[in-house]
Amino acid sequence: MENTNESSTSEKRFMNLRCGGIQVKPELIDGNAESREACSKWTETEEKAKTDLILCISTAELKQVKNCVTSRNMWIKLEEIYQSKGPSRKATLLKSLIQLKIPDTGIEII
Repeated sequence: MENTNESSTSEKRFMNLRCGGIQVKPELIDGNAESREACSKWTETEEKAKTDLILCISTAELKQVKNCVTSRNMWIKLEEIYQSKGPSRKATLLKSLIQLKIPDTGIEII
């Protein structure tokens, strides 16, 4: 079971991806311990983000993102697949909104 701190870190990684947070991999400079540490930390965070995404998606979705190099690429690909913005999606959302009811009361919202 994941501890609260680890869960919070995973949520931050997802929010960073969702909000368009792009972290560019730091440049590795030979002989520079600070740049080596920054690259190492970036790689570790990137791998954790990719792992989190892979664990959350289905096999069919995994096939769609298998060629993505970074977690950000994976997120963008999944957004392209599922975040429809066309007229049919808008009509479906409007229909869902119209049919909303307050739970356990049967009272219609609209």
